[in-house]
Amino acid sequence: MLLSEAETRALTTKILALSKAESCLVTIGGYENRQIRYAQNMATTNGAPGGIEIGVESHFGKRSGSASGTDLTDDGLAALVAAAEETAKRAPENPEFMPPIGPQIYGPGTSFIPATQATSSDMLAAAIAPVLQAAQARNLQASGFLEIGISFSSFATSAGLFVHDKST
Repeated sequence: MLLSEAETRALTTKILALSKAESCLVTIGGYENRQIRYAQNMATTNGAPGGIEIGVESHFGKRSGSASGTDLTDDGLAALVAAAEETAKRAPENPEFMPPIGPQIYGPGTSFIPATQATSSDMLAAAIAPVLQAAQARNLQASGFLEIGISFSSFATSAGLFVHDKST
């Protein structure tokens, strides 16, 4: 599952607002892949798996606790924050604890290629066709797996940092 920068900003803002901790970190990551598997000179399966995960780290003094999940509902987010806070309250103090950093300026990411995001399952099938044809012409058996992926990651702190990047 892919979310835009605006969507992850809104989601991290919502999660941070739920927090009762002295400080909090939120990470959100998601992906969508497209894949095709071939064996015995023919395509056998294709798929488009995807997912999303949210992580919350809560701090009380030098105590930290974290929780992660995939439920984007209001109840799911509230439960995730509560789990991180409960864990933090029970954790031992960390003498090396450092509070979250505030706003930073980062340059644009360089690992995103729009053409990769635009690649369809039909395009993947077309990409393996020459391999299959060459194997058949030589009376060989071709097998393989071709996959492309698009992902994003976002990170926010209660001190005001927000970053979002996507990659292919």
